[in-house]
Amino acid sequence: MEEKLILIGFLLIFVGIILLFFGSLLSAFKTKQTKVEWGFGGFIGFLPFGYWSSKRMMYVVIVCLLVISLLLFFFTRKFP
Repeated sequence: MEEKLILIGFLLIFVGIILLFFGSLLSAFKTKQTKVEWGFGGFIGFLPFGYWSSKRMMYVVIVCLLVISLLLFFFTRKFP
């Protein structure tokens, strides 16, 4: 069970790095005026937290935290 959670964690980190790389490449080829938005979130125990620079990023962080909490819920349950 723990191996699955570790694998999911590494995959999430890897996908995030790939998205960051492609996002920076795509913004480099656009106009010189670009607006950077940021957001991050996590869990302290069972409490989610997050910080963001715009309302749009707030929704992205909330959706990501909901998906992660659902994954944690289903992967830590013991089914008969």
